Amino acid sequence: MKMSYALVRHIKEGVDIIQVMSFYGINFRAQGNRDNYIGRCPWHNDRVASLSVSRSKGLYHCFGCGESGNVFSLVIKMEKLTFSQAVERLAEIAGISLNQ
Repeated sequence: MKMSYALVRHIKEGVDIIQVMSFYGINFRAQGNRDNYIGRCPWHNDRVASLSVSRSKGLYHCFGCGESGNVFSLVIKMEKLTFSQAVERLAEIAGISLNQ
C-alpha cells in the first residue's frame, strides 16, 4: 500500500500519544502544564519515572535508557511491526480510513 506524507501526518495528528501509550499499560502523571507527562519506561527496569512525553509534539524520550521517538516508533517497538503496519494500526485506532 502506498501512503502519502499527508495521510501519515493526518494519522499522526489523529491519535493522542498518551492514549496510545496507556493502551500498552504505560501510566503517566502530568508534569507542569497539561502537555508534558512522565512515567516509567517499559523498555528497561525503571524504578523512577524517567520517560518524558510531550503530548503536543507527539514525542517521547527516556532519560534512563535513551529510547525516544514518536507514536509510529512506539507502535513499531511495542508490537514489532513495520512502518506500514504501524500506520495501518494507528489509522485503525484513530478511526481513519486508508482508502482515500
